[in-house]
Amino acid sequence: DTVGPGGFMRAMRAIPMIADIGLAIKNCSPKAYVCNLTNPMSVLTGTLYRVFPDIHAWGECHEVTKIRKLVAALANNEAEQELFTHRDVEVNVLGINHFTFVDKISVQGRNMLPLYKEFVEQNLKSGWQDPSENSSDPEHDRFFGSRNLVSFDLLQRFQVPAAAGDRHLAEFLPGSDYLADPERWGFALTPIEYRKRDRDAKIARLEQAARGEAPLFGKKSDEALTDQIVALMSGQAFISNVNLPNVRQISGLPEGTIVETNAVFSGRGIQPIVSGTLPSALLKIIGDHAERQTKLLEAVLARDVAQLAQLFASDPLVSNLSEPQARDLFKEMVAATSHLLPNDIARAA
Repeated sequence: DTVGPGGFMRAMRAIPMIADIGLAIKNCSPKAYVCNLTNPMSVLTGTLYRVFPDIHAWGECHEVTKIRKLVAALANNEAEQELFTHRDVEVNVLGINHFTFVDKISVQGRNMLPLYKEFVEQNLKSGWQDPSENSSDPEHDRFFGSRNLVSFDLLQRFQVPAAAGDRHLAEFLPGSDYLADPERWGFALTPIEYRKRDRDAKIARLEQAARGEAPLFGKKSDEALTDQIVALMSGQAFISNVNLPNVRQISGLPEGTIVETNAVFSGRGIQPIVSGTLPSALLKIIGDHAERQTKLLEAVLARDVAQLAQLFASDPLVSNLSEPQARDLFKEMVAATSHLLPNDIARAA
């Protein structure tokens, strides 16, 4: 749902809607804080800033929690008792949403990078699955679980730990790297049929609750949104990874590009933290995606279908196709989602 053909179409559907929301905020509540939780995170957060440059917006994602949970488990295993949660693990985040990396990891001031790298080296073939992600639904666990083999492999390739989940990391690289054989890499592709059943079941539960036939209940998730809001309202500082326009927090990427780094939330607002840079080979991959995402946003807002087709064909998950194959796939996918696209885009495509 981030890049590749699926992420591209999702962006084409959502950008016009998010643009309308951004303009409404500009006209009705320009001082409001606005958190985007919707994917594809980078282009939609960028849309808010494109239509309203002075908006107080950020994109919030829990994916970096995955590596923090693993490191907390390592620290607890070493201490032989449950002392730490992911909230005790500090990381320096660099990248773009769902293709994030960390070059510093610590727990209570202790550098945890050596221990993490040692663990990866020992588990390169077997991987590691977070036991807290297991649910009472084996089907859900099969489709959404992973063994972190992609992130472990990326550490070997680029010498910097990958922070997002494997199912997202694989989206950003050629299909032959990981997606061609998901079973080999310890993750699964979610069938559309399951997505529909899961959606219908959730709607049914909500309707039951609305009729008073089932209780409403909730628990705190791994999302940092509530902590971020508390910091903004109380003034007590809170550091969290967020998606914001690049104002030199990552060197080597264009200013204005939506990047994911840490930021400080407080009574003074949201201040991004300078995070540094990434290895050149990795920065090239990220830069290519960041540039495509920026151009995708511009093309949708300009209703430039010819440019959209070219950008679609340039994605690493499409670029192995011939030009006619990529063009036909673009047309087929646009036709399938045309009822959710602006009329002028659907007609032109």
